[in-house]
Amino acid sequence: MPAAMPEEVHDERLDELRKRAEQAAARVSEEQTRLEKLWEAFKQQERDLQDTAERARRLEEDLRGKDDTASRLEQEIARRDDEIRSLSRENDALHEKVVELERRLEGLSEVEALRAQSDELAKVHAQDAERLAKLYALYEEEKAEREKLVRELASRDAWFDENRDVLKTVSAKLSWRGAMLKKKV
Repeated sequence: MPAAMPEEVHDERLDELRKRAEQAAARVSEEQTRLEKLWEAFKQQERDLQDTAERARRLEEDLRGKDDTASRLEQEIARRDDEIRSLSRENDALHEKVVELERRLEGLSEVEALRAQSDELAKVHAQDAERLAKLYALYEEEKAEREKLVRELASRDAWFDENRDVLKTVSAKLSWRGAMLKKKV
């Protein structure tokens, strides 16, 4: 019987070591699963960050295009303003001329022709003023859109600046953990 005792102790010891090995394998498996989930979350954050950067780039391009459009519209408005002022001066001059001729040539058909021309210029002036008002409304819309895009871009930049350290820390931790896992393999 004394010889059987050490074998039982040996079997018990072997069983205990197997249990410990199984427990350790389970903990390693759990840790590996947790790290895989963390890695996937990190990769998703990287993809989200890249998507955000691409969206910001597109918004910046859109903003530059809208700035160009706004500049062109401002130039067109200035040109139309000059044209309207010129037409208004011409209209005023023609109107004065019509008034003077009416006084001098009451009843002549030329007075009627000048009056018709003055009325036509007034219509043209009114049409140009209407087109200018529409153009200015379009300019205001473009300007509001540009300001909105600038605010969105500033908000995105502020978020990135606020979270830059966190993203760097996560990246560094994942790199460190990856290096540890490679050393174990």
